[in-house]
Amino acid sequence: MTPTWALRLVRQDIDALASLRLCRGVQVAECEGELWLTGDARQAVDAAPINSAPALERFDVIDGRLLVPAGHVAPTRRLPDADWQPIERFLIVASPAMALPGRLRERVQLRLERRPGSGEPNVLRTRIEDLCGYVDDLPGVRIAAWRLAMNAQGDVIVTGTPLPSLPGEQFIAEEGIALPLGYGLEPCIDRLELRNRLAVSSDELVIAERDGGWLRIPAESFVVATRESIRASAQEVAGA
Repeated sequence: MTPTWALRLVRQDIDALASLRLCRGVQVAECEGELWLTGDARQAVDAAPINSAPALERFDVIDGRLLVPAGHVAPTRRLPDADWQPIERFLIVASPAMALPGRLRERVQLRLERRPGSGEPNVLRTRIEDLCGYVDDLPGVRIAAWRLAMNAQGDVIVTGTPLPSLPGEQFIAEEGIALPLGYGLEPCIDRLELRNRLAVSSDELVIAERDGGWLRIPAESFVVATRESIRASAQEVAGA
């Protein structure tokens, strides 16, 4: 790949990279406390996530290394000599494990109790390698109905219906609170009230764990599923 564009971002904007995860050919490096992105515009299927990224500076790249600031005609610097990685690999390494702070267990004194006939599950926790094998012969329109979030160990959360028929744990999510299939909370509590007690934002998914913990997944951690992205993620985890 010969890069044609580059972005410079502050390290704190790493969460913004989630929307770029499916952009073909994007490379990421960390240099002197900043994030650098580069790629070939000719490979970008959808340039909108790249154009909307919160960049400190945007550059055209000429001769594969020289950086021309947006709106200028002459290069002012070179691409950093850094450890460039595909964005899929960088996010697997850089993303924290998906978990809520333990202190929330003490603030929300609730327990799960069995309640049959809960409804149709719309969240699944499974393994990326199992999901990769499952989608081989699946129609793309079925895969596109899911959204995925994955941690560095290859645990993947799938949302959407119908869910893949895979080993794992199924949940039913309502108002962004997901409970294990066949379980309810005791004492009963309105889920909007529970979100307030957990102090989580309205666009986060919160999963109740059977051990009493809570798993919080920010909206920006999810990506629309494609066969290619699932395969790439499985390969990255296998090679880690």
